[in-house]
Amino acid sequence: MLKITTVETADTCSLVVEGMLIEPWVMELDQSWVRARQDLAAGRQLVVDLAGVTVIGCRGEELLFRMMADGTQFVCKGVLTRFLLRRMERKCKGLDGSGCGKGVES
Repeated sequence: MLKITTVETADTCSLVVEGMLIEPWVMELDQSWVRARQDLAAGRQLVVDLAGVTVIGCRGEELLFRMMADGTQFVCKGVLTRFLLRRMERKCKGLDGSGCGKGVES
């Protein structure tokens, strides 16, 4: 099961994700992310809050990597989620040397 809540402020649009980021629910986050990007006004930051995520599957990891490469910022808790996102950051930096995304906040 996966729950996604959109929280809008003047500076950010946050997608608060709770539950398991595995098939078949990865598509739900993908669609929410695409909609949020389309509706994002100039100067606002897109943030994905993964603090409530309990499991991240392979497809979920692939989606998070695409989000990071697109400039999405992440908020997370937990050693494993932080490790996964840091590993993605290193992988992203290795692609062209410039890095990607805005990084990870704990």
